[in-house]
Amino acid sequence: LGAALGCVAAMADAAGSFRVRQMKAEYLKRKADEALKAGNYGEAMRKYADCLQVRPEVAGSEAIFSNRSMACCRAGRYEEALRDAQQVVKMKPNWVKGHWRAASAFKYLKKCPEAIAALEKAHSLEPGNSEVRGEMWKCVQMLTREQIGAWCVDRWSAMEEEGAIHPAALETVSREEMVEAIFRHIYASHQNEPKPGPYYRKMMQWLASDGRGMDASEAYTERSCMYLKAKCFLQAQHDAKLAIATIQKDHIAASQKKSRSGDGNPELVDGAERLARAYFQLGKSCMAAQNHADRDP
Repeated sequence: LGAALGCVAAMADAAGSFRVRQMKAEYLKRKADEALKAGNYGEAMRKYADCLQVRPEVAGSEAIFSNRSMACCRAGRYEEALRDAQQVVKMKPNWVKGHWRAASAFKYLKKCPEAIAALEKAHSLEPGNSEVRGEMWKCVQMLTREQIGAWCVDRWSAMEEEGAIHPAALETVSREEMVEAIFRHIYASHQNEPKPGPYYRKMMQWLASDGRGMDASEAYTERSCMYLKAKCFLQAQHDAKLAIATIQKDHIAASQKKSRSGDGNPELVDGAERLARAYFQLGKSCMAAQNHADRDP
């Protein structure tokens, strides 16, 4: 009986200790939130750290890490802000705020491609979030043309791995040469165009297209542009032909959809514009370079 009573007393003490620590953690978080709201970021960081130290359980701490990430970011301690944001994402991967905090830290660390990747995840979780889209556009405009080129090359590679597009079948170059080639194409495309330039707008459209992203026909056309600049003329021709075939297949599907619904279909107009660009790209690829072995007679 004595042993049983001792066990009950120990359990009561443990429960009481748990509740005391919980109450203290709640108090510290409230004080930290007040300091954050008042702009006292150093005090907020200290109080959030104390709160995490006394809190009796780790589960459910994502709001504390999120708020401390914001405090660190506003205090200019971006690496710490990023670590806390990544902890939030690890604990609660489907919470938009964690990805938003990570994007903010990456942005201030001048790692815009990483910021965009975090915002892309946030957008996939809440496609209608205008704040996420607005921040994404700001980050896109901060990219260099080389970074846009690298993003395109990496996106094609991911699409190849997913089976969305075919890998290059006839000839190719290294990743570094691909990035250089698409950069030169982007640079030429931006001449005499309103800032920030068409590829900034294209990239934003691909990122914020509510799941559609860069589709297969666009990927083939853009990759054809890259191979043309890399002087891989046969592959440039091949990709342009794949783009045409994909667009024609999509056009048939869109026409059937229109026939069933009886309404106008903007996909048909978009498809016609894409088809014209793909044929134009095929013509350029067939011309190749002066006196080049791949140039059509």
